Amino acid sequence: MGFDLYGINPAEQEHKKPNLELYDQDQEAWHKQYENWMNQDGTYFRSNVWWWRQLANYVLYCCQDFIPEKDHEGWHSNGGHQVSEALAWKIADRVQKHIDSGDAKQVEDEIMDKVKKAKEHNKFIDKQMSDLLIKHNVEVARDLEPKHKEEWDEIYAKKDWADSYPFSVELLESFVKFCRESGGFEIC
Repeated sequence: MGFDLYGINPAEQEHKKPNLELYDQDQEAWHKQYENWMNQDGTYFRSNVWWWRQLANYVLYCCQDFIPEKDHEGWHSNGGHQVSEALAWKIADRVQKHIDSGDAKQVEDEIMDKVKKAKEHNKFIDKQMSDLLIKHNVEVARDLEPKHKEEWDEIYAKKDWADSYPFSVELLESFVKFCRESGGFEIC
């Protein structure tokens, strides 16, 4: 699962979106044209759910004075929330300032440190869960007897989910470029 952002009116498109008639005639040619269209700046931006959460949160933080709180939910769902071209440019300019100032890199370092610590912590938790399964001679937790499943659930509850939500300035820079070229975008 991920977040797909589509440019509403992408700038300077060399390749046009192929129509479905071509698909019926020559699927391979359609897929090639579709890939060429999708790979153009401003047409499409994708992030898996894990990376998107931190990116969206950072953008909303940077732009809290002009992205209304009522729009925040739209940034965290695949519901087709639209961002106008003017707002996309404003977002790009603001986020770029945070990148240039070093703030984004500092946030990346902080988040990735939490990710690293969570991964180390979770190795210990995963070992405990695995040991419990081995001890009771089952392969999966659902096969544990209720009292042992309860113990497994207690161990599982100690997992640190920070290991699943990384952040990178590189992805943020790609997002800024997409914003500038998209002509506004839709979050799907």
